[in-house]
Amino acid sequence: MKTSAHDGVHFYVDDCVLQRLWNRPGRYLARLTEYECVLGPDFSMFVDLPLVFNLWNLMRNRYLACAMQQRGIPVIPSACWGSYDSLEYCFDGLPEGGVIAINHSVVGHSETQRQLYRAGVERLVATKRPDLLLVYGYELTFDPGAICITIHWPKCCKTPSKAQVSPCGIGCVQLTTNMYITIEL
Repeated sequence: MKTSAHDGVHFYVDDCVLQRLWNRPGRYLARLTEYECVLGPDFSMFVDLPLVFNLWNLMRNRYLACAMQQRGIPVIPSACWGSYDSLEYCFDGLPEGGVIAINHSVVGHSETQRQLYRAGVERLVATKRPDLLLVYGYELTFDPGAICITIHWPKCCKTPSKAQVSPCGIGCVQLTTNMYITIEL
């Protein structure tokens, strides 16, 4: 697989796809060294899941990011949250300062869901004070109090979930066209 000097990979995909990386990390991690950076894994946290399941997914996100770093893969940590209650623990393990990524490609349709998303971004910025917030998907419609760069998925795709399969893959995990980002700072 050919990559440019600034290609990266994200894991803002369905959990069932990300589960393959969790089940067989040795099979996939070596391929990730070809990239300039990798956005940390993003197993979902949900509003209606019991605490133990959200903590399990959060642990898997941090564990896989750590495994990548131990193999020399440059990882940009990814933040996620579920309910308002999850804002008390969901940023544990993320560094202060530096670059932190967030997914903004799928945000709830109700005003309540949008308010929760905004509260999460604001709490992240207040507690971790990132030097740069890397926003995957849509541009934020509010000022989060941090410098933001928005990464859009390719124009060939109307939504990230409608992406076409690219000719390359990591083992049996097919990388879709929306999984490639180019960062020019």
